[in-house]
Amino acid sequence: MTTSILLVAGALLTATFAPRVLTRLESTNSDPLCLLWLWWSMVLGNLTSAGLAVAVLLIPGHAGPAPVMWLVEQCRMILRLTSAHQDTGVGVGLLGALTLLTFRFGQRVRRGTVASRDRSTMTMQTLDLLGHREHDVLWVKHAGAVAFSVGGRANAIVATTGLRTRLTVAEVDAVLEHERAHLAGRHHLHVVLADAVGAVARFVPLYRQLPVAVRRLVELVADEEAARVSGRSVLRDALLKVAAASAMAAPPRALYASETAVEARLRRLSSNPRQRSWVLRTAGRVTVAVGGVASSTVAAGVTTVALLLACVWGV
Repeated sequence: MTTSILLVAGALLTATFAPRVLTRLESTNSDPLCLLWLWWSMVLGNLTSAGLAVAVLLIPGHAGPAPVMWLVEQCRMILRLTSAHQDTGVGVGLLGALTLLTFRFGQRVRRGTVASRDRSTMTMQTLDLLGHREHDVLWVKHAGAVAFSVGGRANAIVATTGLRTRLTVAEVDAVLEHERAHLAGRHHLHVVLADAVGAVARFVPLYRQLPVAVRRLVELVADEEAARVSGRSVLRDALLKVAAASAMAAPPRALYASETAVEARLRRLSSNPRQRSWVLRTAGRVTVAVGGVASSTVAAGVTTVALLLACVWGV
């Protein structure tokens, strides 16, 4: 039981400090899609640590490296913890708690998906009466400079006629490319999943901060994709005009250009990061995703060993 308790403690410690490191990385010129994957992989790695804690308790004859098991036994004797034959009961309890959290997560995802779909359908049904379609964009007559994407079954882009009057043709195309990137990357689904994780485990900093981080990063990801097509300076000018001129609020669940981290977006668009080939970008993203899971899991394990050493040497 000692190993499992400390493994969970290690997972909680890494989940407490990881958001600080991840947030600081956003101030660099790191690939935002890499950072988005890193957030998700850290969450997955953290959950893997919790799963390993349960497995250690439930698997008959479980054992680890001899030095670690020696530390565990020493801590058992020092702290007078329960014997190994009682671990199964605790493991069943932890498994029940994880199952309950998983069930609640599933419920949140289902409710969030249904609510997002219903709002998207209602939004598009209303706006369809007010606007006209040109290719993949629904243009609504309004003086404000607004563009947003609606995910789910609607999978549509909505823009106002004010966007065309206030922005140049190139800037309008850049804004629309940004919204297309949201739809192509299924960013609305990222937001729904992040909201569910944050709602179920708000007591864990990594999970609590995930929804805000995901919303911020999907905007940066969409900016990068649009900038490759339209140019960084064009997209930056368009964002400045949209942020200054927008007067109409976007519907709930729409990913709206002016609502999230405008300053961070402008700062990144003003920089000129080194361009890498698609192969290198993909390889880097896969490495980051795998490394995030591994580092989160290993960090919890290292923390477990450190706590065991503190127990033996410090008591």
